[in-house]
Amino acid sequence: MKKEKIDRLLFDFLETSYLFEKSEEKLFNLSWQEIYLLQILRKNENLIISEISQKMMLEKYQTSRLIEKMLKKGIITKTQDKSDARVFHISINQNGQLSIERVEEYHYFLFKHKEDFIAENELNIIEKLIHKFAQAVKISK
Repeated sequence: MKKEKIDRLLFDFLETSYLFEKSEEKLFNLSWQEIYLLQILRKNENLIISEISQKMMLEKYQTSRLIEKMLKKGIITKTQDKSDARVFHISINQNGQLSIERVEEYHYFLFKHKEDFIAENELNIIEKLIHKFAQAVKISK
């Protein structure tokens, strides 16, 4: 494969992702980083900042800023550890749960109403390609 083709494909991917993220920020008043953290918290209750930083590949100060922003939005809860006052547990609250459900319903709507545009077997191909892309750029889950 030629370098120019790879550059074009990656730019197309970046542009599509960027524009999709911006449209979702307008719709839901949530960044993808916030959406991702809400999904992480839904699967892993009461994480501490260092665990979140590790899962999101962020520095602790970046995670702290993100958490403060989300606390102001009222979509997560921060609770002090009973045995160590320096440690805080972060969890998704009911508003956060409702927010992530709205986002997921929108995603489902986007694809469900485009079944004539993207068939089930094409979604399966996209899924495989996403996993291959993650392997190619050494992002493992």
